[in-house]
Amino acid sequence: SGTPGGRTTNLEGPGGGEFYADALNRGIGTAHREVALGALTTMRGTSEVIATAFDPLNGIRLAGLSWLSTTTGAGVAGYEHNTDGGDGMSIQGTFRKGGGLGGIQTLAEVAPLEIGNRVWFDADQDGQQDADEPALSGVTVQLYRGTTLLGERTTGPDGSYYFSSDARSPFYAAGLTPDGGDYSIAFVKPGGNIAFSAPDAATFGTVPWSALALTSQNLGSDLTDSDPDAAGRVAYTADAAGVSDHSIDAGYVANASFTITKQLAVGSGTPRPGQTFSVSSGGVDFRGSAIDAAVSSFALAAGATSAAVTVPVGT
Repeated sequence: SGTPGGRTTNLEGPGGGEFYADALNRGIGTAHREVALGALTTMRGTSEVIATAFDPLNGIRLAGLSWLSTTTGAGVAGYEHNTDGGDGMSIQGTFRKGGGLGGIQTLAEVAPLEIGNRVWFDADQDGQQDADEPALSGVTVQLYRGTTLLGERTTGPDGSYYFSSDARSPFYAAGLTPDGGDYSIAFVKPGGNIAFSAPDAATFGTVPWSALALTSQNLGSDLTDSDPDAAGRVAYTADAAGVSDHSIDAGYVANASFTITKQLAVGSGTPRPGQTFSVSSGGVDFRGSAIDAAVSSFALAAGATSAAVTVPVGT
């Protein structure tokens, strides 16, 4: 299925148009025009074939492997299995050009394992991530194997964090392996005040990290729930190779409170002994919807203050 292009007139092969450039040294040498030794293989998706060959690179009197493009027929790479034993009788036992393998098998790398995802502010305190709830940046997330710390991340502006078993990944955590047994993930709050990552961040005001607590655990869909226990840890058993488990999330909540004091307007009459006044409160959440938690009624005497009413931050 390749496209020979200019190689249709190379005067090699049937009809003068051999497709694969299987000369020595990745197809560009001139001393030997046909170096393939017969065995070959390919891996789906690579657009290359691998063939046993002699003199696959610039060296001579040796054997190895040649990589050839299935798109252009050009030599891509080579590998020498042995060294040049020199001219004349050799006592090195390298078999020289005759040392090619009888067959080739390809092995793919074990696919990596990746875990993690998101820390967010559960503004409506339902234990589920919603599109209009802000991410929480600056949270430290730690990966443990027993008591050994394997890796540590800090959530970004989108609240995300990841750990990977792939050494080439920026999220690599040495010791995280597919089917590698039991691990734990710990979520650690920073100090100072929260920097809410949301267009309506001002709705939530200034909230210290010390005021936050974890939201309810394991409510609803596992993809969007909060997983840590009261101590901020998640038990995790490693999945198989190739799995990306992005469902290990943590949600936090915070409350505020207010009181109501009954004050008489200037010029009001003097209340009768034991007289009380009925006072009611109401509120809306960060979405502008009424919330039951803020609805309270009190019978207060003049100058008296109600008990505290607790509501979610953002009310």
